[in-house]
Amino acid sequence: MATNKKIGDKGEQIVIDYFKKKGKKAIREKQGKGYDIRAGRLLIEVKGTEQTIEQKHFFPMSEKEFFTACKEKNYWLYWVDVKKKKIVRRVPRDEILANILPHPQYRLNLNEIKKRKMEV
Repeated sequence: MATNKKIGDKGEQIVIDYFKKKGKKAIREKQGKGYDIRAGRLLIEVKGTEQTIEQKHFFPMSEKEFFTACKEKNYWLYWVDVKKKKIVRRVPRDEILANILPHPQYRLNLNEIKKRKMEV
């Protein structure tokens, strides 16, 4: 099993490649911005996982990620299956905020998000 850093890096690369195939530029941001990738006006937090959609029940979000989602209307979370090398879900800011479970750790509850069809 890969480390969280390796999984995250793979997930980010999958998202960058996705935009590249669409003829759009996506760049990795520095650590600590509250998101991983900027693609045009989109600010994207990538959550990579090796678990299947059935196994995954939440994603932890840092305080910085949560507050960036609150502040930025163009904030998205891309849920990436690194084993299958594909984006599982693209989650807009409003859906993130509607499903967040605050403190002691911000956790994005995936139950409602799993129910909707993939929109990639």
